[in-house]
Amino acid sequence: GYAGEVFTLGLPEGSASDFTRPLTYGNPYPSSWGSVGYAQYPFRVWLPIPAGSGSSFGALGLMFTQERLEDLVAGPVQPRVSPPRSLTLDGVDATTSLQVGSLTPVVAWQAPTLGTPSAYRVTVYAQGAYSPRNRGYVYVPGALTQVRLPPGLLSPGLMHYLRVTAIDAPSFDLSRRGSTQYLLPIGHADALSGVFTTP
Repeated sequence: GYAGEVFTLGLPEGSASDFTRPLTYGNPYPSSWGSVGYAQYPFRVWLPIPAGSGSSFGALGLMFTQERLEDLVAGPVQPRVSPPRSLTLDGVDATTSLQVGSLTPVVAWQAPTLGTPSAYRVTVYAQGAYSPRNRGYVYVPGALTQVRLPPGLLSPGLMHYLRVTAIDAPSFDLSRRGSTQYLLPIGHADALSGVFTTP
């Protein structure tokens, strides 16, 4: 239903130290409405573009956690899950520039060091004329750490990159994703591949 914003706090870019402060704010909404809190940490990774051009572009990632407010502030606010680790494409380190041998490579990763993923989402981006274009995504159950990209996500002769997202959400059910993907609590964290080219 309708969600009204009560309070937002943004910390300066590059803030690496802990922030501890009592916060006072008003709430103009009905007392019967529950309160939800979230924290997010966006980040940018500069990905070199292959073929020796010497240029790069910034790919965006996010770490995010959302819970009922009383649960979120019961202790230090911290991520529910950390990013997947050690991304590979057909067994080759995917964080460096490379050329894949097919349009349906196997994407693999290691589980995060923090959290227990309910699922993973692998999103494919293709480099467009001005900015990357989202080509689509595939969900993977949390017990698995690899997937073969289905036909149609990669295009011949283009530059692509991947965002592999670990999702920690105890109520998340892949078979009923539409009705369960926003049930609290939820956290997710992104890992980004390097730019790769296709045959």
